[in-house]
Amino acid sequence: MGENMVVILKCVYFMVLFLSLFIMATNVDAIRVHQETISGRCFKTKECKDKKCPIGYKPKCIERMCRCIS
Repeated sequence: MGENMVVILKCVYFMVLFLSLFIMATNVDAIRVHQETISGRCFKTKECKDKKCPIGYKPKCIERMCRCIS
């Protein structure tokens, strides 16, 4: 009974480890650079200054779209 519990705990540990590494590997951009498209086309970041972004984010012109970047 005790041996089975150790095996189960090891499996759970490795599943959690793998899942967290997978999430980190696939969502690096989402974690580090959260981009939220806000209305308006732009050519320079100056054109996005009047756009409203959530607290902690700043408007920036990326690929001719104003986006909120952390």
